[in-house]
Parts: sequence; structure tokens; C-alpha cells
Amino acid sequence: MLSVLSILLPALSSLFISLGTRDWARRISLASVFLSMILVVLEGFLLKPTAEMQHVFQSAWMSSAGIMFYFGMDSITWVMLLLSNLAAFVSVLLTEVPKERNPKLVFALILAMQALMNGAFLSIDLFVYYVFWELSLIPAFFLLLLWGNGKIQKTTLKFFLYTLAGSLFMLAAIIWLGISGPTIGFGLEKMMGLTLPHETQVAVFVAFMVAYAVKIPIFPFHTWQAETYSSAPIPLTILLAGVMLKMALYSMVRWVIPIVPDAMLSVGPVFLWLAVFGIVYASVIALKQTEIKKLFAWSSMAHVGLIAAGILTASPDGLKGAVLQMLAHTINALAFLMGVHLLSKWKKAGGLADFGGVRNMDPFFGGLFLLFVFSFISVPFTAGFPGEVMLLSSLFHWNEWSSFLAGLAMILGAVYMLKAYQLLMLGPANPEFTQYGAFQNPMSLSDKLLMLALATLILFLGLFPQRLLEWIDNPIQNILNTN
Repeated sequence: MLSVLSILLPALSSLFISLGTRDWARRISLASVFLSMILVVLEGFLLKPTAEMQHVFQSAWMSSAGIMFYFGMDSITWVMLLLSNLAAFVSVLLTEVPKERNPKLVFALILAMQALMNGAFLSIDLFVYYVFWELSLIPAFFLLLLWGNGKIQKTTLKFFLYTLAGSLFMLAAIIWLGISGPTIGFGLEKMMGLTLPHETQVAVFVAFMVAYAVKIPIFPFHTWQAETYSSAPIPLTILLAGVMLKMALYSMVRWVIPIVPDAMLSVGPVFLWLAVFGIVYASVIALKQTEIKKLFAWSSMAHVGLIAAGILTASPDGLKGAVLQMLAHTINALAFLMGVHLLSKWKKAGGLADFGGVRNMDPFFGGLFLLFVFSFISVPFTAGFPGEVMLLSSLFHWNEWSSFLAGLAMILGAVYMLKAYQLLMLGPANPEFTQYGAFQNPMSLSDKLLMLALATLILFLGLFPQRLLEWIDNPIQNILNTN
């Protein structure tokens, strides 16, 4: 029942906000995401590091079609729930909506998106998983349309159509899998037990990977990302980068490897090389960016491309490194985007050159932001380092050139992120920035506590990754043993 509560709590809170008064929307949202975090921590204490699904809930939905509400978790799922609810917590905390943008609706949509993403992670029925996967697009669509900036209608439509079109291929493959075998059904156990011809596996693999390549994104399915991240407000960018793209990466681990292992070995290298090319491609483009959120978008594409490539090696190091790096990337994204959010509060600008000298005006903020940048470029003893080493190692054992190219892109990442820090934080302050009155209103206590909490998580994950790696070992070995 605990697994269902992770879906029901934000869902009911969203409904309550939509029916209640505007004045209570923020308070209810904060209470909901805070309780969700407590629930995730409780689930972690009760969870055993075994390969079996735990906290399982089953209830019939469409029995004649073999579809049921079937939820549960193992330690991999728990990591996804942790990053999902942490991102929702930070997103709500940073949300400041003008009255003309309907704050009540914004908070209700954020919590609805949280509930649906949690449902996608917890689903053990493939059809129900697809329902949550697809429905999570709806609040994201309306949040972008209601709250975004720039050419928002064009950007929103492009984002929605790209992700929807990719998902339709996956739906066809899911129905095909559901009716395969002696009985109709969509449960994970049935899917893992299917014996599919190689041609069928290839078709299913490609259908799933097209959907995931759009969401991650992997080159050349990436063209929606930079525009969307640039147009979206920071709290929505947190949900898109911190959670939504992780749904695709997690799904590769949970569904693709166990169901179509032969196709993973035969066709997977095509998508792996696309991911590696995308890492280099995104890193080169990031070098030329002058706008903060577009820089983050291309940097994010490079980092998650490395995670996708590691998963496609179908190796223990690749999968363990991917789970570790998914959590690290979410924490890094939350920390970096929170810093950008605070900068934008002090000056409504999006260009790197619009600031300057911030560290001299606020050493506390400048020092913590440097730690966030270090973690983003995977400096040792930060959250980004252990997972990246394991991913590059898995690529090296798969193909030395893939590891070399991915490693080269990570070096480029250090160049553009340190350059961004220099422009934002060092040197003389932009006169327009100082005249605007920046830093006259210092960070609130909650801002400082949140930044310190994220910094602590970055250091803890960088210094003590082994506990998490041991905890996810059994589920990963179980997934790989299906090959």
C-alpha cells in the first residue's frame, strides 16, 4: 500500500488545490511535497536490498484484457522515487507565480505531474505504465503553455507532438507484447518470461527506443529540448530535466533489457553510437551558448546521453553507473537551476554576460555555486564523479573509441561550465546588474538551507557511493540475468 500512497498523496493534494481557494494553494503544495519526501524516506527504511518487488499492490482494472493496477518497488525504483519527489519538493519551493498566471492551477498541475511520474516509476503492469507515461505529458503541456515565455505556443506544440508521436510507437509494441504468449497480460513477470523471435524483438526494441530517444533526448530526436528548457520557468525545467527524462532512462533498465535482450545486443549499438555522437554534438554546441538555460539544456543532453550509452552496454557497471548518475544528475540539476533561479530573482536576465562579480558581492552564494559546477563537471568527491567513472568504464569495455569520445565531451563540459562560472561569478560586476540593486535583498533562510542541503547531498553521494551501489546490486543482477 505504501507504493500507492506515493501516487495518491500528490494526486489528492492536486485535486484539493483545484477545488479549494487560491490563498491555500502554496501551503497545501508545500505540505504535500514535504509529506511525500517523508514517505519516500520511510519506504527506503522498510525496503530490503533484494531482487523481488516489495510494497506490492494489485487490483483488477480491465480483467478481460489482462490489465490490472499493479504497483511495487525495488531499490532501483526507490532511487527514482527519491529523485522524483525531491525534484517536486524543490520545484514547489521555488515556485512564485504572478496572480495573472493563476497560481492555484500551477500548483495543482505540478502535483498532478508528480503523481503521474511516480505512477510511471511504480507500475509493474506495462499497459498501466504507459497510461502514466502518457498522462504525465498533459500537466507538463499546460504548465508550459500557462507559465512559459517566448514563442510559447510553437514551443509547447512542438514539445507535445514530439513526445506524443514517439510514444505511439511504444503503445503499438506494448499491445503486441500483451497479446503474445499463451495468455493476455501486461505484468512484468509475464513480459520477462516471453520467448520472442529475433525479428519481433528488434521491432519491439526499436519502437520502445524511439519513444525513449525523444524523451531523453538522443540525437537526432533532440530538437525540442533547448527551446522548451529556455521557454519553461525554472520550477518546470526542474521537473523536465530532473524527472521526466529519467522516466525514459529508467524504462530502458526496467522494461527493454529484460524483455528484448537479444535485440539489445544486435540493434542496441546503433542507438549507443547515436548517444555517443549526441554527447559530443551537444557539448560542442554548449561551448557557444550565451544564454544560461540553453547552456543547461545542451549540457543536460550531453550528460544524459552518457547515461543512455551506459545502459545500452547492458553491463553491470553500465547499469549501476546509470542509476547512480541519474540520481546525481537530478541533484546537480536542482542545485544549478536553483542558483540560476536566485540570479534571475536579482536581475531579470538570461545571458551569461548580464551578471559578473557575484562572488564578490555574496561569497556564500558564489562558493556554493562553484561546488554545484564542480559536481556538474564530475570533479572527484562530488556526486557527478562515481557514476561517470563507471559509465566511462562500461563504454571502454564495450568499445574503446566510444569511451574516448564520451570522455572528450566531458572535458568540453568542464570548459563551458567553468567559463559560465567565470562570466557569472568572477571579474567586475556588470554595471547594469549593480544599478538594478542586486543582492540588496539577501537570500532567505529557506534558500540558504536548501542550497546547503543540496551541497550536502552532492558531497555525500560523491564520498559514499558504495552503499547505494550495494543496495541496487541484486535488482540489477536480476535484470541482467534475463539475458
